[in-house]
Amino acid sequence: MLKYKKKDLNMKKVLLIIPSSFFILLSLVYTLAFTSFGNNLLKPYIEDKLNESSPILLRLKTFHLDMSSLNILIELGDKNDFLAQGQYSLFTQNFDINYELKLLKLSAFNKVIKKNLKGELSTSGKVKGTLQSFKITGTSALAQSDTKYSVLIENMQIDKSAIKLSHAHIQDLLSMIGEKAYAKGNI
Repeated sequence: MLKYKKKDLNMKKVLLIIPSSFFILLSLVYTLAFTSFGNNLLKPYIEDKLNESSPILLRLKTFHLDMSSLNILIELGDKNDFLAQGQYSLFTQNFDINYELKLLKLSAFNKVIKKNLKGELSTSGKVKGTLQSFKITGTSALAQSDTKYSVLIENMQIDKSAIKLSHAHIQDLLSMIGEKAYAKGNI
């Protein structure tokens, strides 16, 4: 009789330990991924991982992730930044994210591009869809133009893309890439 009570007691301990361990692990993951405390702990790690594969030094200025939204600001060298803000769903794996890329000092990319870049470039738009299929749309004032673009990504491959570039100044485009103004006019 005493033998069975010990087995029952051991079984109860096991049945309490397994769900408790699972709950603690789940709480830890939630805290790290979806709270400001956890985001601040993950921020240096994410910044290091980004810099491992980046040809320029990146700084993760803002990193806020919760159960349904994100706000990320990355500094790309001096006077250049990328901002992404929006909503996402972990369960349906869809997202609707606005982005803004401001490259106010293109010369920061000279070593990467191996050209003498000058000037600035800004673009903004939206990334919307699921991980399997999403669309990137945006606008830019490249070389004083009215530029609109759209790219459809299917299974992490470009499926369709379109760009409408109106009234771009040729001399500004040439200057951006470090070339002399061999021509003037609009595209």
